[in-house]
Amino acid sequence: MGMARHAKEEPVGVKVRHEKKVPVGQPIGISCAVSNNQHKPCHASVTVIVTSITYNNEFPVTISSVAYNVTLPAGQEKTYHITVRPQDYVKTLRGECMISIEATVTYGKEIAYSQSILIVQLPKLNVDVAPIGPSGEVHYNVSMKNPLAIPLTNCQLSLELPGSTRFLKPVSVGSVNAYGLFFKSGSMFKTSEYTHEFNAAFHCREMPVMSGYRSLQVPS
Repeated sequence: MGMARHAKEEPVGVKVRHEKKVPVGQPIGISCAVSNNQHKPCHASVTVIVTSITYNNEFPVTISSVAYNVTLPAGQEKTYHITVRPQDYVKTLRGECMISIEATVTYGKEIAYSQSILIVQLPKLNVDVAPIGPSGEVHYNVSMKNPLAIPLTNCQLSLELPGSTRFLKPVSVGSVNAYGLFFKSGSMFKTSEYTHEFNAAFHCREMPVMSGYRSLQVPS
């Protein structure tokens, strides 16, 4: 009978922990655990870097970087707790709203490394549409609660009935107060039988584009 194989334990280990998804506007809590798996004390330097990234990792933006020096007794572990404030990360978000957390421990001539990814969740636009009118008129309501403790500025709204309209030039809708509610209503016209949904996109200076859609209803 063969013997079970066990992964070799690293002399010094490092592990980052956090929620996998965090709603935008909430602080990001990170813990970084450094363990000394040796039978002797260990002197090490610890660096934790938090970066806003995209899938293709173009133009990453460093949000924060912290460093510590630590002396760990044999067989002991130390955990560092880091909080990233919303005001520090919100304006760095792009694309998929991914945050990379990297921890590097340097001890002697050796390095231990850990990386993890967190997703910041943007709010969805709430989109409601009335049943299509006799002349193809589509009445809509678009709303969204500002999740941030700061106003949203330079706000614009783009609307589209695919097949009936092009994605319209964004229209200025002013600003939205901190934790305030954005609301816009109006009407558009469905001119194609291939138009089956209503799309909306909200733009502002403080966050990436937020979008929503609703399937159109044919009156019974």
